[in-house]
Amino acid sequence: MARSVPSILNLLYESKGQYDESSDNNKASLLDALEHARFANASMLLRFHETLCFLRAYPDGPKVLMRIEALLDEFDQRSDVKKLAQQLIGTGVAGTRIDYAFYWPTAEWLADRWPDALHIRWDQSFPGRQKLHDLLKTLLPHAEHILLDESAHTPREWIEQVKGSEETDATFLVQRFKKLRCSSVHREMAFEDLDIPLSITPGRDTPSRTKARYATSPIVWQTTPRSGKRPVLKTEVKKPPKKVAKVSREEGNRLIDLARVSMVTRERDVDTLAYANADDVFLVDSGQGLQFAWMSAVPERRHILECVYFFLALKNGVPFGYGQAAGLFGSAEINYNVFETFRGADAGWVYGRALAAVHHLMRSDCFVLDPYQLGGEGNTDGLKTGVWWFYYKMGYRPRDPEIRRLALDEARKVREKPGYRTPLPVLRELAEAEMYLYLGKKRDDVLSVFPLDNVGLHITRMLADRFGADREQAIATCVKEVMRKLDVATLHDLSKDQKQAWERWAPLVGVLPGVDQWGARDKRVLASLINAKGSPHELDYLHLFDRHCRLRNAIAKLSCTQLA
Repeated sequence: MARSVPSILNLLYESKGQYDESSDNNKASLLDALEHARFANASMLLRFHETLCFLRAYPDGPKVLMRIEALLDEFDQRSDVKKLAQQLIGTGVAGTRIDYAFYWPTAEWLADRWPDALHIRWDQSFPGRQKLHDLLKTLLPHAEHILLDESAHTPREWIEQVKGSEETDATFLVQRFKKLRCSSVHREMAFEDLDIPLSITPGRDTPSRTKARYATSPIVWQTTPRSGKRPVLKTEVKKPPKKVAKVSREEGNRLIDLARVSMVTRERDVDTLAYANADDVFLVDSGQGLQFAWMSAVPERRHILECVYFFLALKNGVPFGYGQAAGLFGSAEINYNVFETFRGADAGWVYGRALAAVHHLMRSDCFVLDPYQLGGEGNTDGLKTGVWWFYYKMGYRPRDPEIRRLALDEARKVREKPGYRTPLPVLRELAEAEMYLYLGKKRDDVLSVFPLDNVGLHITRMLADRFGADREQAIATCVKEVMRKLDVATLHDLSKDQKQAWERWAPLVGVLPGVDQWGARDKRVLASLINAKGSPHELDYLHLFDRHCRLRNAIAKLSCTQLA
């Protein structure tokens, strides 16, 4: 008796995690049976798509891989995709639309790469509609103000009047914003304040999860089922990656584009990725087909103190998750997320390898999770999945005494009561405070323990007291004063980004206690690390900072000094 399409799909889904000597042939046969099948509803079609994406990341062998790539590469041409496209909006499936109020750098990237595909969703209400109406005068030549002053057009009607016949409304608007005479920060703020709902209409090469993969990644066959065993994280983290390679600028741009596609198709935006620096991209090979593409932000968009890298997680070239590491004081604050399709058995091992990459590149021996990562601050998905327990079982512990007592009490209940599950209100309370993992002894000089905002308060108070509203003069004066303190004769030989780093660091150095009494070497290294903050490779800055004991101690002292 012939099996139905739904039953074959169920067999494929149920067998996706089975790996043995015959699984390559078995799955290939099921894929052959589904090659010409068409699905009647969006949920089944999406299930088929996600199963294909999973098997592309974890292929049994060449037969499965060949069939999967053929199916995924032509997925947007399927008749059922075209028929069900409206029901698949926002899924990232090739051949379907993506709707999102993209941040400025992402909107700019989309308009540059796919100018014909980007549109404004005028059918959606948005609070910035009136602001857009008011902004149009700043976006157009003065001669066109006659139209704006005398006509009662809506913003949509105006844009239809003033854009080129071959331009989309969204691309026209982005291009006009690019011409605004203002700083990049002000341009970004003005655009994002509008909160314009945008749409990417599908095309053969527009962003999709279906076709997103890094073509140069080596393929490693999955010959055994994914292991649910949790590693001893402190041991796993100390195992170095198989290989770390800085890639060329061209390859860096490819990896940045892949990361952006991976986020756009999931309606997400991350600042570091939005301003990623193609000159500072690393590919970390962790073995077994697992890679992490690391990238920093361009110097203009870096934090003053922390060193921040975004990383895209790849399995056999398929993006399956992402993260961000902010390093300082030999510690790293970690944000980490695995896309839903790829969650499951090997989560512990993959996380261990991600943390090993952080340890290797940033030389961190303490890792910090903020409340959002634990299910707090409105992260309802994390709360419901019990992500707090995942990290607790991996060795993370809260420092807050009350939360720590609550955690110990819940751990006792789990041990003593079979089937016990921590209630959501208790998980919400547990997720109110950071958790920490120390590779060595517990210490206090780590991120999120130091009140770094207090450092900023010292800077602001000094600038306000000495210069009032004239902050431009303040920066120029501080740079000159700090150059004298550090025995730096000139900045003429530095790049534009390095000079900017001096402008940003000078007020900080100006309020640090005891710099005048430092020796020549400590001053020379401080000048070097300021230069490194503006160099292409931000890790150089981090390593110099973490080795500079006197600087670390001075910032620690400043952060703990309360202003009167």
